[in-house]
Amino acid sequence: MFSNIVVKRSQLVTAKIAGTPATLKKYKFQDIPNLSKNNIVVYGFEVYGADQLSISPEGLTIVPSSTIPGVTITLRDNKKQEFVYQLPAYSAVRANNGGLAIIIEPRVINLTDCYIQLTNTSGISADQAICVNLYYDIIK
Repeated sequence: MFSNIVVKRSQLVTAKIAGTPATLKKYKFQDIPNLSKNNIVVYGFEVYGADQLSISPEGLTIVPSSTIPGVTITLRDNKKQEFVYQLPAYSAVRANNGGLAIIIEPRVINLTDCYIQLTNTSGISADQAICVNLYYDIIK
């Protein structure tokens, strides 16, 4: 598979769909201590459905790949500006786009300000999750 990214550092991050799934509700990414204690600059990411990753590192079931088209991702920088707004998660799954990760202009983010939203809850259950692999570097 072709890869378009040089990996300096990467980390799986999880957004848990807590409670009954609801459309347009913001499900924030869970805090990762080694990311929040450092000033990280994100330069790329990809999304995983259950076909790529069945269980998150926290032990949560990943949403079925067939439901990924009903999920959007929003990333906010450290100034609380949305620089990726409601990107369809489907387009960030490498298997759906020729094996390419999404490359973005490098930005400092606050992970817990970033979130997913559901545009369709069909096939999604409570306590399932979306996993995103962030490609980042640490500001020195």
